[in-house]
Amino acid sequence: MSEFELMRHRENCQTFLQCLTDGKIYSCCYENYAMVAGVVSDADFIDIRMSTKKELLEYRYGYSEKGYVDMCRRCAGIGDGAKTCAPAVQIPKAKR
Repeated sequence: MSEFELMRHRENCQTFLQCLTDGKIYSCCYENYAMVAGVVSDADFIDIRMSTKKELLEYRYGYSEKGYVDMCRRCAGIGDGAKTCAPAVQIPKAKR
């Protein structure tokens, strides 16, 4: 996806998928989960203890320098902009 597409992709999720863990607000829960699982090495977060009220409010409203998080490249997203695919069709087992 282009930079613009990544920003639009992020806009669809930003208010739904933030999470609070260990005094940090993560911009994307899925990115946080992927970091804990070892799939990604870093996640976009803000430390509540080290941030001003203004910084926390901006972050909660979705501000970031890039406009997206790295996980957006790997994620199907949610909402109207989600990428979907047709469900799998189950093939009956062959009789032995």
